[in-house]
Amino acid sequence: MKTILVIDDDPLIRKLLQTLLVKAGYHVVTAEEGASGIAQAARVEPQTVVLDMDLPDMNGLEILQKLKTNHPQLPVVMLTGQTDLQTAIKAIQQGAYNYLTKPFQNDHFLITIQHAVEQDELLNEMKQLRKKAGSSPAVGRILGKSQAVGGTILSWRLIAAPSQKTFWSPNCLVTKREPLAGRTVKKKDSWC
Repeated sequence: MKTILVIDDDPLIRKLLQTLLVKAGYHVVTAEEGASGIAQAARVEPQTVVLDMDLPDMNGLEILQKLKTNHPQLPVVMLTGQTDLQTAIKAIQQGAYNYLTKPFQNDHFLITIQHAVEQDELLNEMKQLRKKAGSSPAVGRILGKSQAVGGTILSWRLIAAPSQKTFWSPNCLVTKREPLAGRTVKKKDSWC
């Protein structure tokens, strides 16, 4: 179950957001101040944070900055009762995923949260694939220093993912369940 952290000082807004998110299938953790919200983010590692701009102990932009310092890829959806365009621009520039004004439409809010969670999942998957591709022994065996070879290796590392297909080239065969970038690459009776 995906976890959403809601940081808002208004108990009615916290309860409303919690109810909406729980009905949508999320696990919800709440905080009423910035400091406790930052501590909760470190403790529960949420997939998305919903952050009020005006909290008693800190400004929402300060909290956003601290959250992004500790969790750079964490999507943060800012909520505010004000329609100040400059603040919205600052929040987006500092890494906020989105900026919503109160009152908001429930459907729009839930779609925004769904997209933020999906972004978090994609970024985590991409991180794992890059880590896996970067540790591939086949990539380390490639010889060449040209810009073209370097570009090819980089492309492989970025897109390498398990495949259940067999890929043929004139000289090599990549067997199933191996990255197409090639961990087990055979050349007729010898290695490529």
